[in-house]
Amino acid sequence: RRCDNFFNAHLKATNIKTFACLLQPDGFNPLIIKGTKYLLTDQAAKELALRQVAAADRARLEQLLGKPFSPGAIANLITAEGIKLSTPLPDFLGLLIEKAHTWTEADFGEGYWIDHWTYLLDLIQTYLALYPEALTQLLSTDQTYTFYDSG
Repeated sequence: RRCDNFFNAHLKATNIKTFACLLQPDGFNPLIIKGTKYLLTDQAAKELALRQVAAADRARLEQLLGKPFSPGAIANLITAEGIKLSTPLPDFLGLLIEKAHTWTEADFGEGYWIDHWTYLLDLIQTYLALYPEALTQLLSTDQTYTFYDSG
């Protein structure tokens, strides 16, 4: 991950935000990162997504969209069950991701660690090598960073 931005410029500060938001106020971080989950909490967003699905297939997809999901689980269901969409699958997944509430699931594993601090500095250094003009945005303008609550 330390060099992800060199290979996929669209990531921008995504990895930085992920690992920064997994730091607890005491400086520790969970050992196991399970991945990002998504949930459509807004009914209008859910209805917008379901309008992209053929009427005969909506009930199957609606059940899955009513609980936390991953884009891969949605793509697998659509592909495996032959669910018909009015838009290409990548566009449909993009709509879900754009409209959903997201969070990173993590677990302590064998305990809590402090290695994210070092890792985070590596990510910031790589990011700024590609986007030096983003320093102010990264360190002071973006106020959406949070601490991880393991409780």
